[in-house]
Amino acid sequence: MSEGTAPETETTREPLHPAQDQLRVTEELTGIALEEHLCGVCTRVRGVGLHHIVFRSRGGHEGPVIPLCLACHSNLHAEGIWELDLLEDGMRIVEKETGEIVWRLMRWPFEGGPGEFVGLLDRVMEVERLMPQIAPALLPWQAAEAYQALKGVQDGGWRAQMHLVRELHDWRLPGRPPGERIEAICSLLGIRRSQVYSYLNVAKAFEGSSALDETPLGMSYLVEAAKTEEPEAWLRLAEERKSQHPSFSRDDLRQEIVLAGAVKETPKPGREETPAKVHVWGRCPDCGSIGWKEKLPVGSEGEPVQVKEYRAMTVIEP
Repeated sequence: MSEGTAPETETTREPLHPAQDQLRVTEELTGIALEEHLCGVCTRVRGVGLHHIVFRSRGGHEGPVIPLCLACHSNLHAEGIWELDLLEDGMRIVEKETGEIVWRLMRWPFEGGPGEFVGLLDRVMEVERLMPQIAPALLPWQAAEAYQALKGVQDGGWRAQMHLVRELHDWRLPGRPPGERIEAICSLLGIRRSQVYSYLNVAKAFEGSSALDETPLGMSYLVEAAKTEEPEAWLRLAEERKSQHPSFSRDDLRQEIVLAGAVKETPKPGREETPAKVHVWGRCPDCGSIGWKEKLPVGSEGEPVQVKEYRAMTVIEP
């Protein structure tokens, strides 16, 4: 070594403690980097400890682990409740009695990590298209950030939000009663129960349909259409009405559905039913133009009350 040259030293790194080291083993096997402080299954933050995926009694001391709360940990150790499987593209929990998959967390399916995806949410159309593949691979905090970022998105950000909510509801909260699932999603995403139910109802009503991807209308119209037995037919009607009259609103669609008897709205207990007011959508007998007339009172049977100046209108039935 020449004079004045600093001696070579090995690069030193802060040593990993056992938990971190075993979480790294899990990541190498599944492609998923778990958060040590958060239950990997139900997102609880209290009582979180490490579950050895290969039980220590079977030689799994230094093998893969997953952070779990006490409740989820108990379900995996109890006889006949849950079984955790490691897959090449993620992990899943199967209910032993039925064989049904009750939870899943998948490997990130694209180049670049989930953090990079969260930073690219301005590419809205691509996010909408890819969300069914992306949602199963998002950790809870990533799902929450994605949902919040999509709030300000116009023209369809609701589609991606709906996929996130359904993924969390169907696959990320196993063993919890329906009410607790809804509360957990509300807490994680910072939204109301009514919003969660709206997303779930729309997803169920239009499952397997291309209408969700093709409609130019916003989420509010689909919420109303989902309340009927023929959601696609009512959505098509709403699209037609909107193209004819840009001011056609969600309330207008709801009124048409109620007048057609496609959905029954019953008053809450203890509250008397009062006549509502609706628009009448019709065609002028003189010039043939289509448009809305003034709001009219509606009788107890749901039929418009006859008013002199509107008798000449040809009401267009849905």
